[in-house]
Amino acid sequence: MFPPIDAIQEFKVQTLSSDAEFGVTGGGQVNVTTRSGANQLHGNVFEFLRNEKLDAKHFFDAPERPIPPFKLNQFGATAGGPLRRDRTFWFADYEGSRIRQGQTFVLTTPTARMRQGDFAELPTRIFDPATYSAATNTRQVFADNRIPAIRLSRAALNVMEAQYPLPNRPGVGANFIYNPIRPSNQDAFDVRIDHQIGPRDNLFGRYGLSDFDAGLTIAPRPVLATALLGLDKPRDTDPVIMRNQLLAIGETHTFRANLINEFRFGYTRFNEVANNRLAGVQAAERLGIRNVNRADLPFSSGLPGISISGFSTIGELEFLPFINVINTFQYIDNLTQIKGKHTLKFGFDARRRQFNFFQPPTQRGSFSFSGVFTN
Repeated sequence: MFPPIDAIQEFKVQTLSSDAEFGVTGGGQVNVTTRSGANQLHGNVFEFLRNEKLDAKHFFDAPERPIPPFKLNQFGATAGGPLRRDRTFWFADYEGSRIRQGQTFVLTTPTARMRQGDFAELPTRIFDPATYSAATNTRQVFADNRIPAIRLSRAALNVMEAQYPLPNRPGVGANFIYNPIRPSNQDAFDVRIDHQIGPRDNLFGRYGLSDFDAGLTIAPRPVLATALLGLDKPRDTDPVIMRNQLLAIGETHTFRANLINEFRFGYTRFNEVANNRLAGVQAAERLGIRNVNRADLPFSSGLPGISISGFSTIGELEFLPFINVINTFQYIDNLTQIKGKHTLKFGFDARRRQFNFFQPPTQRGSFSFSGVFTN
């Protein structure tokens, strides 16, 4: 979780050799202290806007088409003040963002002639696997490089209609510019309370929550609007939902001017769920691919992964869905003593982590067509 810049009091970057209290992980350490309230009520509001009007084109964007859309709105507010003057203070912040970012991918999709079984546009000949002769170890060529309509698979034709758009560029390779919109929404807030118990004791508590939902475009596998799948609009991204929560409580006790103890308890929860874009749709069954969407097999709705030599991969991502839940409990105590020119520091850092991860491997299966039987 990242607090807004206006909610940060100070930060410290430590590199190379860190103190023992920060030595859990290697590399750099960034320590952030959030702001607290004061006797005066204070706050601010902010908004940041960016869009494609001032952006350059992607290298692979079609020159005759407009720049893919990009909309970014980042906004928020902070406020703080007293609950009890000189003793108890509050501080709160909120930040939200809305992003709609056009992506650019170059795909290879079947031409209109290929969809009818006519592969005369290809420089290589295709052979009929049904004519194989064991005596001569040969097969016959399809006449005019054309597969008869009666030999075309209905399931394959349905998959093409559902996932392969017609080319929008000339040629048989790299012939489709695909510009899906990747959405991203985030809302996060923090609340902090500081209380001076007495002249020797200070207590603080902080709670934060962040909700994030976005669309993955890791692999460009279009799902078109089609009655075959009951879709009235395309599905270009795989939905991801995350909720992160944080709780921190700290107490500082001053035994004397040169002896101070600091205790902290922290809890964080990371919850992420990523689904395939056709989750809940018996897509394989509707397109004619049997025994993929099964009632007795959880998370099997959608399409298998489909790899076809010479064309862009379609189907759905094989590693989706996945569910990731991590709980971390942390207990820290530091005792600092100053003796003359020396500072001594003692303490402990205990952590308990619960790591829960679910990801069924290739739950909907995968198909690979290399063309070996038609070469």
